[in-house]
Amino acid sequence: MLPGPVFEELERGRALREHILEILRDGPRSISQVVAALKARGYKLHRLAVAGYLKALADADLLDEREIPPAKVYGVKPGPGARDLYTRVGEQCREHASLADAGRLCVQVLSDLMRRPVFKEELRRAGFESVPLAEEVAGEERGVARRFLARSTLKLPFNDPAFRPAYRDPEEQDRWRELSRAVLGAMVREEYHAGALAVTTKQATLGGGD
Repeated sequence: MLPGPVFEELERGRALREHILEILRDGPRSISQVVAALKARGYKLHRLAVAGYLKALADADLLDEREIPPAKVYGVKPGPGARDLYTRVGEQCREHASLADAGRLCVQVLSDLMRRPVFKEELRRAGFESVPLAEEVAGEERGVARRFLARSTLKLPFNDPAFRPAYRDPEEQDRWRELSRAVLGAMVREEYHAGALAVTTKQATLGGGD
């Protein structure tokens, strides 16, 4: 049997790990941000101690570690078989649209969700290799979106193009946005197992020839 102090230290270590994983499930954070969040939870630890602990969790394949000068950023690594956001959006787009339209719908959904242009790498992660009918963006609009993503764990290839939805007329815009809302609603119901709480209606699909 382990001595009392050793057992207590092991239990504290397990609790600390769970606190860190819970903090990072809200999104990637720098070491300093993790230190501040832990302090708010009652863990007053030196930055070097937290840095070492985060590194150990990354070495154990529990965290993603990324260098974003001048800081290191850590995020939770999905478990085996876990589907990330892009995979789930891709699956739902294929359920709500034809193969020819699913990629275009993916641009719409991600654009609505992120409120910014969507990069080709994000479409690849959702399972779409070819660029769908969409408007390519450049200049400052693309630059702002890329700088924003530089703070995340998503790595973009150099000169990766970015897109936003394109429409021929307001009616077409309304149809795609309605379909996007259907996809996002289906994802939320799936995530929170809320299907039994929702009124069952005919699934929204893309109508008409586009």
